[in-house]
Amino acid sequence: MKFLKDKRGVAEEFTSLPALVVVMIGFALFFAMLANLYISHNEKIKEAELAEVAHYVSIKLTNGESPLTDAPLIINKEKWNNTNLTTLKEYCNLSSYDYCLAIKPSYGLKKFNGNPDGDKFVVSRKVAIKMEDGDVKYGKIFVTVWRKK
Repeated sequence: MKFLKDKRGVAEEFTSLPALVVVMIGFALFFAMLANLYISHNEKIKEAELAEVAHYVSIKLTNGESPLTDAPLIINKEKWNNTNLTTLKEYCNLSSYDYCLAIKPSYGLKKFNGNPDGDKFVVSRKVAIKMEDGDVKYGKIFVTVWRKK
């Protein structure tokens, strides 16, 4: 047991290195979690902005003053089919967002197609559709919004 009491082979300068490594790993994990939290928070904010814009567009296009409607939430089929997407985009006046529209079931109404690239958000509203013969049918208008690149 003489070797246990022998102090010649022990170097005490480096005994704190394992503790320092554990602390550094803890800091690295903490900052990685903080960065992940920041990134996910920014994604949720972007998604909330898209939801807000999509809701705005759906409200704007279904109010009584829209080029598509006769009264609030009553879409005129003739107006819908005779309107182009450029007119609607000018009416909503969105500069950094783009959108497309569809009504389901379609009842012979055309779609205003777009080319969504990147993140998009879809909002729907129940609407009445006034047909050419005066008949009223019910469906949903779907507004898909995305950021312009």
